[in-house]
Amino acid sequence: VAAAGCPPFKSQDSVLNRPDCEPARPVTVAPGLHKGAWAHEVVWWDPQLLHLHAEPSFGLRRDDLIVKDGDAAAVAMRLAEYTQWSDDKARVIDAAAAPGLRVQTATAWAAQAAREGIDQAIADGADIEIIELAPAGANRPRGHRFGTLVHAVLATAPLDADPEVVRNTADVQGRMIAAPADEVVAAAAVVSCVLRHELMTRARAAQRVRRETPVTWLQQDGTLVEGVLDLAFDEDGTTIVVDFKTDHELAAGEARYRAQLHQYVHALSRATGQSARGILFKV
Repeated sequence: VAAAGCPPFKSQDSVLNRPDCEPARPVTVAPGLHKGAWAHEVVWWDPQLLHLHAEPSFGLRRDDLIVKDGDAAAVAMRLAEYTQWSDDKARVIDAAAAPGLRVQTATAWAAQAAREGIDQAIADGADIEIIELAPAGANRPRGHRFGTLVHAVLATAPLDADPEVVRNTADVQGRMIAAPADEVVAAAAVVSCVLRHELMTRARAAQRVRRETPVTWLQQDGTLVEGVLDLAFDEDGTTIVVDFKTDHELAAGEARYRAQLHQYVHALSRATGQSARGILFKV
């Protein structure tokens, strides 16, 4: 039976090649439309009408480029284009990986200056005043955590804080860094002593006071150095820059911190357009 939409099937056999050239039999399925017993239809194709062994229309694209007798000039040209693209890509990645601006903290800069042996030369040329509280007793806590606690209380306690306010501030800051009670008590005592110092009296009397103020400057090599001023106040047309340091910090070497403070002073002077000088306050 002819199948709609199919070419006419002339063969009576749906098998292209039978073993031993055996002819088709009456029971052999012939090409054409066959109606099944369950209301379905099946079309058997004549294999002689099919384009057997045809080249597939899918798979590799431009397989002419990999055959032995391909166009060598075209292959060379495309290889050169790929090589150029690969080289351009590598250059773009290298350029993107290079930082447009190098940033360094002031502490890291001071440490680098110490390693390079230039901190002492910078410190010697700096006009830095040194103030030191009474030497700490043997029982006073020391170490990084205690130094952090002292700095935190100095940064957050009001300049006119009484001992009770200082103790409360130390208690809050101590809880945040899990400092033991003896360190909290000692930090409050240190800060109360600092606030009673004549320098802090001058700071309280100043019309303009800066605390925990970010400061940046550019080195000659283009590095941007970032730091934070502990305290700065104006006095008689000059900005006094105060940097608090504990014994734990000074153990690394006083020269590096004098050099760092000198950079703070220079950066602030350039930013404000007025003279400035530094005071290293050893607490």
